[in-house]
Amino acid sequence: MKALPDTKSIGENIRLLRKANGMKVAEATDKLDISESAYTRHERGALSPTADFLGKIATVINAHPVLLLTVPAKRLIRHATFFLSALPLMGLSQAINGTVVDAASKSKIEGVYVAFDGYKGTITDKNGNFSIAAADSSISKKLTFSHIGYADKSSICYARKKNVIPLDRKSAMLDEVTVRPKKSILEQAIEKIPINYPARPIMQTGLIRLYSTIKECDFFFKGDAEVDVFTPAYAGKREEQSIRLRRNTRTLIQNENAECVKNRMVQWVGGYATIGDAVFSRPPFMTVGELDNYLFHYGNNMDYKGRRTHVINFASKKGKTEGVIYIDSATKAFPFIEYTKHDIHRLFFVPIAIQKRKCEYALLNGKWYIDKTRTHSTYLKIFQGEGIREFQSIAIDSINAHPIPYSERMQFMDNQISVLKKGALGKSNDSLISQYERDSVFSIMPAPALSKSTETAQ
Repeated sequence: MKALPDTKSIGENIRLLRKANGMKVAEATDKLDISESAYTRHERGALSPTADFLGKIATVINAHPVLLLTVPAKRLIRHATFFLSALPLMGLSQAINGTVVDAASKSKIEGVYVAFDGYKGTITDKNGNFSIAAADSSISKKLTFSHIGYADKSSICYARKKNVIPLDRKSAMLDEVTVRPKKSILEQAIEKIPINYPARPIMQTGLIRLYSTIKECDFFFKGDAEVDVFTPAYAGKREEQSIRLRRNTRTLIQNENAECVKNRMVQWVGGYATIGDAVFSRPPFMTVGELDNYLFHYGNNMDYKGRRTHVINFASKKGKTEGVIYIDSATKAFPFIEYTKHDIHRLFFVPIAIQKRKCEYALLNGKWYIDKTRTHSTYLKIFQGEGIREFQSIAIDSINAHPIPYSERMQFMDNQISVLKKGALGKSNDSLISQYERDSVFSIMPAPALSKSTETAQ
């Protein structure tokens, strides 16, 4: 065993001890099981190294106890003292957790940008929660919170404590918004869509889950499908994506006597006819000619799945659309988009109050492809419920992609179709859904217990 060099710092020697066998700090502490005071007494020369003491040190650094006798006792004890006393403070990644809420309503805020040290950050999830790891041993950090429509806030947050951060709404948002020229980052990303995304048609195989419930009504619908998704080139003439059903299963539980069930439109959840690819559909906030209708807040850069990313919060000037856009710094592509539309009122005959959409993209062989999407709609009036559509890509074919014949394409009202549609490929692909367990790919949505007479269809 090499002696620990006196020329190195305490921190460097600590890292040497840990690196000897890759042991986690908690494991090393358990194996040592020796108090700091005992080490201090050793360092003062009050106690000499014992076999038990050497054995414990040897266990930590993966060496035979006899070899430790070749190390001068005082040096061994000194470094062991440093090792033990620094364990609680050394390079642990402290998780700082918390929730961001509206200061007035106390409702949780999704999509808030949380950052520290000027650039490292994350965003809050749908429940307003965030978790951010400090790379050093600090148990507290000064975090900054920003979201379009709210005043920026800085707050000291602590590890091992539930931090609740209230944000105040701003009546005027122009002070926090850069209209020009920083919008050029977004404009560059929009202009590079034909380069960053498939320049030729592709065929993806994926899974779609549809889910719908109605509040205060005995109704539950869930449909799982294996589908083919044909996507024309992202550039050039704008054609529609088309979807072919390979195989699906459905669960329908309802009380036929309930007033809301008599309206068959409640069973519509968005259908299998779309996957909600934002980059392909180009909503107004991703159209250069429409950007002046939006307010943009350019946050600090952050790491997203190991890549440096620009974070942009936005909201329409009319207040009906808001969200967050990630732009990959290296390619100027969109790896992540999340936005909410308010007061839609009606979408394909269904009254909708709020619709939230999330899109994630994956980089493969120099091109970005849609990886997963989630659309969550909240219904109005007699519907008083919610509908969710989730898509997960599982295979991509960019060589043999051919348009889906019209007779095999899913239409917007086709979510009620049973198992197969004529001409589909279901029977030859039964194993695919079982291979990719749907409830592990998608969020689990259990059927509720019903209080009245019900009907179940599979």
